[in-house]
Amino acid sequence: MSFATGGNAVTQNAPALQGLTILAIEDEPTTQRLLLDILDYAGATVSLVTTGQEALTILEQQKFDIILVNIVLPDASGYMFLEQWRQREREQGLVLTPAIALTAAVTEANKSRAVTAGFQDFVDKPFDYQLLLTKVLAAIAATGERP
Repeated sequence: MSFATGGNAVTQNAPALQGLTILAIEDEPTTQRLLLDILDYAGATVSLVTTGQEALTILEQQKFDIILVNIVLPDASGYMFLEQWRQREREQGLVLTPAIALTAAVTEANKSRAVTAGFQDFVDKPFDYQLLLTKVLAAIAATGERP
């Protein structure tokens, strides 16, 4: 399987995500399927939840290498979710988990809000597969926590 992106295929990056654990918080079925297909094919182990509350629950039980967060969630905004999780990480003395916002509304105000909430980066929806993988790797590399 190969995902075409403007003439390039993701296959060259497939081994790069091997061994990574990713929590994806996404409620839209088509985007869920794309994320699962792309990240699984690239070698990552992906857990998928649809709400911020589900994400907080799973994060209390399991450590992930990175979190991908849809900004528009059924129970809260992705910004609110990440602010809550960052607070818990600080209170519990945990290493901050890198997080990338997934959004269809990329504006300067939203970029600023993402940084304030604690996101390391953001990816436009619909996303470019190659860009998504590149940003996942860059966010993890920036923490120095790559397994």
